[in-house]
Amino acid sequence: MQIIEENIPNEDFTIEHLGKEIGLSTRQLNRKLKALINQTPNDFIKTIRLQRAAELLKQDAGNVSDIAFKTGFSSTAYFVANFKKQYGMPPGEFKKQL
Repeated sequence: MQIIEENIPNEDFTIEHLGKEIGLSTRQLNRKLKALINQTPNDFIKTIRLQRAAELLKQDAGNVSDIAFKTGFSSTAYFVANFKKQYGMPPGEFKKQL
């Protein structure tokens, strides 16, 4: 978790980087995360990024585009689509409901 948190703004942070940091191959990392939380490493990283984005929205730490880039998403549209998928509403609406 700490490694992912430290690399949230880095859009180039991949499962290969995560595996290297914790001393596991990509294959081992995939198997372990799938067994523990039933998510792929990519989905897990994305979930952590979206949770951080929700926290930043709650803190009013910028507009949607700023928060997308602060949490490692290279595209605002991709961020919005994934945020809506996880939280059931777009980030702008999420922010208004707070």
